[in-house]
Amino acid sequence: MQGALRRSAKDLLCRTLADNPQSRLFALLDPSRDTRMTTIAEGLTSRAECLYIGSARDEFEDDAPWLAQCDPMDGFSDFLIDEGIGQRWCVFIVSDASFDKLFRHLRHLTKIRQVGGDSLFFRYFDPEVIGSILPFLTSDQRRYLFGPASALLLEIAAGPASGFGRMELADNGDIKTTILLPSEDGEGVSTPHEAVIADPAVSLSDLMTFDLKGAGVRPVLTLTQAQLEAPMLFNRPKLVASTIDYLEEDFGEAMKIMPPVLLAQNINHGIDLAISYRILDVSCIYLFVDLMMRIAPGWHRQPQLAEVLARAEISPDDRFEILLGQRYEDAWEDARQFDDPDEWIEKRQSEKQYG
Repeated sequence: MQGALRRSAKDLLCRTLADNPQSRLFALLDPSRDTRMTTIAEGLTSRAECLYIGSARDEFEDDAPWLAQCDPMDGFSDFLIDEGIGQRWCVFIVSDASFDKLFRHLRHLTKIRQVGGDSLFFRYFDPEVIGSILPFLTSDQRRYLFGPASALLLEIAAGPASGFGRMELADNGDIKTTILLPSEDGEGVSTPHEAVIADPAVSLSDLMTFDLKGAGVRPVLTLTQAQLEAPMLFNRPKLVASTIDYLEEDFGEAMKIMPPVLLAQNINHGIDLAISYRILDVSCIYLFVDLMMRIAPGWHRQPQLAEVLARAEISPDDRFEILLGQRYEDAWEDARQFDDPDEWIEKRQSEKQYG
């Protein structure tokens, strides 16, 4: 299965370079996955350099990203695909820019800012991170991130499956994707799946009010809380696992007695319930499920609490601020009666598996 995916990944690289004859191939490396790769990059490629300098390089050492230029005959891109597929070693970049120009551009991405918050180191060199965040960036942010790159090629996930894909930026800011996935029989690669991802203000407009206030690119790439949370919110297995991690401190002992699959199914049902009230905020989803553990699994059925939850015109944060006020103390006591364990289980929910 991996052999077929490797061959198809190499073919997609070749076709992308053929479609961009003035461009070169670069590899954005994540040495934290395998410390051999920087030594091999320095030995095989014409140029390879660490993107962190000074104190940042001293602090992160082997975890610091590198940029390498892949020349046609050096064999480095083949090495990365043959040895690294399935391990998220790198992001391939196709660009007509010089090494120095691309290096300077990538240096500008090492830190981002959260709206109203602090600067954060941005692991854009991890295929999972950049592949999952790009769909939730505005068109201007996408242009800023791509910079002189015409295409990014990387390991990419589509639901529970993992494959290899290409992301290209259209003139209007949409992202054109080509995804290669193993075939169902495991003997080859399925027909490439192509799609277009619009600006989140458009693509998510029917689902939710997606907060983009303050999102921008000056002085650095600046993301809203909604943009930072979206890759997890829209990846259910990760959201289930993250919610379990959140609950671990207060409910770890209780959760240990449950079979892991059943625990994941129950938590997944709690997430479904939160989303049914249009709670599309990761921290508030955590709180909703926490209250299922802390008060009663059916707490949301208490009439006064349910009335507030149903007010979808109010943000999730504001709804919980109302619910946790003194006015609803008696309602919370009443909610404890909804403690039937079957509240954790939706019809046929036990047939679904996550992990």
